[in-house]
Amino acid sequence: MLYEPTTLASITSLLATTLIESDDSFVLTTVFPEASKAPPKEGIDCSMTALLALCDIVAEKKIRPTRVELTCAATVHPDAYREALGAPIQFGADIGRFYFDKKTLTEPLPLAAPDVAKATDRIAEQYIETLDPHKVASQVRRLLIALLPSGKAGQELVSSRLNRSMSTLQRQLQAEGLNYRDVLESTRRSLAEDYLRDRKHSLAQIAYLLGFSDQSNFSRAFKHWTSMSPRQYQDVQTA
Repeated sequence: MLYEPTTLASITSLLATTLIESDDSFVLTTVFPEASKAPPKEGIDCSMTALLALCDIVAEKKIRPTRVELTCAATVHPDAYREALGAPIQFGADIGRFYFDKKTLTEPLPLAAPDVAKATDRIAEQYIETLDPHKVASQVRRLLIALLPSGKAGQELVSSRLNRSMSTLQRQLQAEGLNYRDVLESTRRSLAEDYLRDRKHSLAQIAYLLGFSDQSNFSRAFKHWTSMSPRQYQDVQTA
């Protein structure tokens, strides 16, 4: 599976966090290799807490960890954290960690669609096969495929994941006659056309897979790229 989420474990793995599996649990944590670029500890803890709200929405029920380790001190709104997390909390930890039992994170999601997941993987893999592995733009495109559904595909994050500075990545793309926006837009457009031709994804699913905040934003972008709405594009393909 490349990135079509069918369990909560697959969702958390998309969101710039680390999910480690042990014999009886999953441990969710966020670590920033460059400490200078890390947000305040409280911000990291709050972001991980906010992730639970997303899990609640997707799972259509409350998802809570079995125990929690937070980096913030116990003097920072401890009661609010306890109410939000609903689990035993250790404050002042070196790294924030949420512990989940395996059953919770590996249950199929209510709206999971394995056939759609397979179709998504197939299209993404076919797209990757067309890329020149020696080009920097291809490295960016491969990474974008994984990052787009999270809604976090900015140049800074991509540069960091590729172990380059933003200026270095920009210079390397320019040497190939491109810039970051070119690569992002062409990747989105190519995948969008493939998904629409495949007809196994709803417009809402395609918008999500391409990192758009909603279906209307995706439709506007697609019309800008092709001068057609997504539905018109599908009609032309089957005409």
